[in-house]
Amino acid sequence: MTWALDRAAQLIAELGEGTVAPGAAEVTDPAVLAPRTVALRPERVGQLLGDDLDDDTVAGRLEALGLEVDRGAVPWTVTIPSWRRDLAEECDLVEEVARLGGYDTIGLRHYNLSAVNADVQPEEERRRQVADVLRGFGYHEAITRALVDPELAVRAGFGEAVRERTVALADPPSREEAALRPSLLPSLLAATGRNLRRGNPETRLFEIGTAFTADGEGRPDETEWVALAAAGGEYPPSRERGQRSYGFTDFKGALEALVGAFRIDPPRWRSYTGKEPVPAGSAELVVDGEAVGLAWTVDPRTASAWDLNRPVHLGQVRLDALPATRTRPVRYRDTSRFPSVRRDLALVVPPGSTQEEIRDLVTRRAGKNLEDVELFDHYRGKPIPEGHVGLGFTLTFRALDRTLEESEVDQAVTKVVSALAERGVRLRDG
Repeated sequence: MTWALDRAAQLIAELGEGTVAPGAAEVTDPAVLAPRTVALRPERVGQLLGDDLDDDTVAGRLEALGLEVDRGAVPWTVTIPSWRRDLAEECDLVEEVARLGGYDTIGLRHYNLSAVNADVQPEEERRRQVADVLRGFGYHEAITRALVDPELAVRAGFGEAVRERTVALADPPSREEAALRPSLLPSLLAATGRNLRRGNPETRLFEIGTAFTADGEGRPDETEWVALAAAGGEYPPSRERGQRSYGFTDFKGALEALVGAFRIDPPRWRSYTGKEPVPAGSAELVVDGEAVGLAWTVDPRTASAWDLNRPVHLGQVRLDALPATRTRPVRYRDTSRFPSVRRDLALVVPPGSTQEEIRDLVTRRAGKNLEDVELFDHYRGKPIPEGHVGLGFTLTFRALDRTLEESEVDQAVTKVVSALAERGVRLRDG
């Protein structure tokens, strides 16, 4: 360091007009040069950094700084050089180990990726398939909160009775999060309303989640649902498509396709017959005689309260009604090479009979050559009697092995008409 002292003295003489005295004097604090050691527990390094560093790595980084590491016993004895007076405690040594390794590497893990090829659990596969089907129908997945305002379901049209089935929190974080959601649909309705107000008329949302309803003792029952919400009405044309509408029939078709994707026989629809607090006019989805879901269109009063500028359809299907694995075999049948024969039936249906019941009766009595039954007309008003409804069905007949004779089709239609007459359903005049 004498060269530095000489240079400093030269600058003082030239610039500060000082006089350089001969010789040099050295004053050193003996404590600075005295050996100093710090104890280091190697396992403590991993505890503080969260990294499993081997002993050789820890010692090597410290020795690279000029420290001497005695690993003869635990804790280690680390001798600190005179120029590193800042290293006074064990944590200082740990920090130096981290600094030399790079702070950005703390917590870096090289995981075993063998789990990537592990089998997907059936429950997770079911959720994936549900999401794939609904995305194919233009639906986007939403994630809403399980904690909601207790009045949210009432405002969504579920009725006052839903309050008795709502599970309230003993110590809620806020009024907007004071209860467990009794249904996923109110939150989806709120999300749909926000999208409509922000200029997104073709909003279609779905969510897979758990709803909570109170049992007789106030304890929550958990049920997993697939919930859907879709804005309906007319959509304007564009260069890619003509004007179209998304009605309640289209919405129900998405639910039917979801059930069909799990190789379940085509579901039926009927008026809601349960006791749960659901909006009036709900259609119930039935599979193998068991109700598994609901669908309805938001009534005008609720739509006005939520400031909805177009119809909104809501629906849900119980997730456990869909099999976790595809156990049912796929059934195929040959396509007939022979022409079909079509017959239209215009019917007057009395009160108490549903379209689904009429369709089932037609299917049972038309015979094995009936290929399809399609509803093409639904009418109320003159000349249909009060309380009755006019339904129009197209019956398609086709045989796999031959061309059907007109007499065979006429005979099948006569059986259908006779069976309908027994239920009070008659052919419409004109």
